[in-house]
Amino acid sequence: RGKKMKIFKNFEELKKYNSDLASELLKEKEAGEWLENEIYYHKDKEDFARYEVTEGWYSSIIDTNANFNGAPDLFDYIDYEGLAEDLTANWDISSNYLSSNDEVLTTSYGW
Repeated sequence: RGKKMKIFKNFEELKKYNSDLASELLKEKEAGEWLENEIYYHKDKEDFARYEVTEGWYSSIIDTNANFNGAPDLFDYIDYEGLAEDLTANWDISSNYLSSNDEVLTTSYGW
């Protein structure tokens, strides 16, 4: 379920993957110790929302390995697009960033 996020060891690794995105992030957030810490990448807001449901914020309250025994799969009915809009509108900007191309970058360290 859901796509896997990419994990970059540090800013330089992100820069090698996508220099435009790295430059945009650096313009928005001041340089600091976060440059040496892991950066998590999601290709878009919906991918980020799926991650939060299956492995992130909501994963402790939802059994993502549930067997629905022939019943409709609950996860097929989650409005990930709507969830993504609300998540990105209400998140902590000190550790999350939405790029101009709707890519999501997060850090557990803080920018």
